[in-house]
Amino acid sequence: MQLAAAMTVIYYLAAHIGLALLAQPGGIAVFWPASGIAAGALIALRRQARLPIAAGVAVGTLIANIEGRSDPRLAAIFAACNAIECVGVAAAIGWLFGPAFDFDRITRVVGFIGAGLVATAVAAFPAALALHVLADAPVPLALLWSTWMQSDAIGVLAVAPIVITLPGLLRDPPPVARLVEGIFLLILLGASAFYLFGPFSTGSVGRLVPLGSALFPILLWIAARGPPAFGAAAAAVLGVLVVVCTIKGIGALGDSRLTLDDRVRAAQLIILIATLCVLSLAALFAEQRRAQRELTLAVDELRLLSSTLEERVEERSQALVRVGQDRLAAEMKLADYRNELAHVQRVATAGELATFIAHEVNQPLNAISSTAAACVRMSRSERLSTDELAQHLGDIAAQAQRASDIIRQLRQLVRKEPRDKAAVDLGAVVEQTLPLVRSLAERGGIEIAFERQPVPALSGNAIQLGQLVLNLVRNALDAVAPLPDERRRIGIKAVGDAGGVRLEIDDQGPGLTEEARMRMFEPFFTEKKEGLGIGLSICQTIAEAHGGKIEIEAGHLADGGGTRVRVVFPAATLVGDVE
Repeated sequence: MQLAAAMTVIYYLAAHIGLALLAQPGGIAVFWPASGIAAGALIALRRQARLPIAAGVAVGTLIANIEGRSDPRLAAIFAACNAIECVGVAAAIGWLFGPAFDFDRITRVVGFIGAGLVATAVAAFPAALALHVLADAPVPLALLWSTWMQSDAIGVLAVAPIVITLPGLLRDPPPVARLVEGIFLLILLGASAFYLFGPFSTGSVGRLVPLGSALFPILLWIAARGPPAFGAAAAAVLGVLVVVCTIKGIGALGDSRLTLDDRVRAAQLIILIATLCVLSLAALFAEQRRAQRELTLAVDELRLLSSTLEERVEERSQALVRVGQDRLAAEMKLADYRNELAHVQRVATAGELATFIAHEVNQPLNAISSTAAACVRMSRSERLSTDELAQHLGDIAAQAQRASDIIRQLRQLVRKEPRDKAAVDLGAVVEQTLPLVRSLAERGGIEIAFERQPVPALSGNAIQLGQLVLNLVRNALDAVAPLPDERRRIGIKAVGDAGGVRLEIDDQGPGLTEEARMRMFEPFFTEKKEGLGIGLSICQTIAEAHGGKIEIEAGHLADGGGTRVRVVFPAATLVGDVE
């Protein structure tokens, strides 16, 4: 209610200004600032203010026209047309650009001018028709319509922008220095326009349009230095000055040699060009300032993101380092577990071979004992010569060395191996390992044939390679143990292979089952009644740790039996030749 009352008063006062600018023919105001105030207020206050503002416009129009002794019927039609006009302008702007509107984009300036022209053209027709019929105006209907539309359009284009931009200026006022500069520029613009269009101007109206270009630097200055509200104020100043000069016959715009219609059209053209120019410049500079702010914000955001990214990269790098350290520690621990498991397996193997190893050790000890006893008997009978004594002592030393070698090989098997690698002769490893299983082979009647060739030295661990040989030989012994005598044979080779070294163990056993082919390297898988099922798994781990691989060929004999195990160490794992 208060908004409607306020709009009634404001529209009434603005209408009196418009009525003061009446021009013949038809008694239509050439400049109707009240339409600009109403349309600007509706755009600024948005949809919720449409009804009270439209009511205030209608009531203000009725009062102004009745007070001017107009026909009440005409007053009612004018009131309805003015209300429809301002609502139409605001509705078109809302439909095109949404509820929040400002002259900060060039498309909005063009849209505002188009909406103002269309809405005033539509609302002017019923008003002109009523004036033509009811007032019996002595002019054509088209002239009445164009005059009404042009007066309202000039009012909307010249006045509405300052009403639209005023709330934003009050909410976010510019610095005092910028405000003083803007006021000074508006005064300078008014003085310059008065000089060009006022009583000092001479010549024809046609010269005024190009002369108006002299105002462009001032308009450019206003648009560049202030917000869009300054440009709107500049358009309003120019519009009011040009209309006053036109209606009051001042300067070239009041040239009596021209018809009023020609002078009005020239004034309206000047106002339209000036409004479009200043609002467009204000919009372009507003876009430039907004783009600069957005660019600054984007740069700041980019810097923040860069800083955040650097922090996250640092955090992730530290996390990856920790993960790498944890993984390395886990791999070292796993390697320790594997070494412990291999050691346990070697100890278990030594325990299983204890009886046979004891038999191996017992043979040289018995020989030593027998030889020593013979020497004693012969020395008592004085039949022992010096040469015979030396021969017997040599036999004793040889048998003692044999027993020592067996004990040393056993100790080497069961002790924990160092992590360091060294140059290792694979053939020597096989020769040092075979004595540990010789008694087992002899008791089972199994023949072991070893073929050794000079091969390059491996970079590896002798204890681990010895365990690999021992596990594979024991598997071969187990495979041929239940077979007939003619098939109890195992062949072992340590030979060169395409620049590398190949260990090959060949037995004539029954071969492998399908399940054994698929799962032979799985830990704890075994088809033996007694066994842990970790021998081949440990062999694979040892081979891969030395850069090699295990290949198993089963069923290569004519009857489908036999198993051939190859352990291939490529040239990259070698360190030199062994003579």
